[in-house]
Amino acid sequence: MKLQKICHENNLIFIMDEVQAGFGRTGRMFASELFNVQPDIICLAKGLSGGIPIGATVAKSDTAEWSEGSSSHSNTYGGNVLACAASLAKLEVMQSENIAEKAAKLGEYALKRLGEFKEKSSIVGDVRGKGLMIGIEFVKDKETKEKAIKKTDEIAIEAFKRGLILLPVGDSCIRIAPPLNISQENLDKGLEIIFESTKVVEGGGSV
Repeated sequence: MKLQKICHENNLIFIMDEVQAGFGRTGRMFASELFNVQPDIICLAKGLSGGIPIGATVAKSDTAEWSEGSSSHSNTYGGNVLACAASLAKLEVMQSENIAEKAAKLGEYALKRLGEFKEKSSIVGDVRGKGLMIGIEFVKDKETKEKAIKKTDEIAIEAFKRGLILLPVGDSCIRIAPPLNISQENLDKGLEIIFESTKVVEGGGSV
């Protein structure tokens, strides 16, 4: 990875933010594994405990070598027993049930279905992602790639009416990030709602 190479060549610390992408979301335990990089520091949270608030900063031993009394690096709420217990239980389940591997397979399946829908739709400009971290980009015109900002919001509203909560991100993208233990049946239901909602907005239906 070029960024890692630049950091190491210039004696800079290479930090990766895995708060959203970590713990199986991209089909690997950490997204950095997909690019064969080893950060000096990795920031973790969210998926670490499965809902209970906790965060962690993990660093290589040489990077985290602090002198005694480095109180500026302490944490008033560090080591919360409940959060730590939840995190350990979550990690055990992830390993015993191969959650990351399942997320990778379901993500591949979802991307295939979304890719097929993209070819039929006049407003789906791009489908991208890794594992169960997927984005659908909506455009006014596939040639110019002009963003369909209003239609993106309308699709999210239309999906909500059908029982699916979607999160628009950026100007004209909707993110798909379901629970990693979602069944294929429920994933299909969600995808069908997205397809139906897109068709309604694409056809000029009111919301």
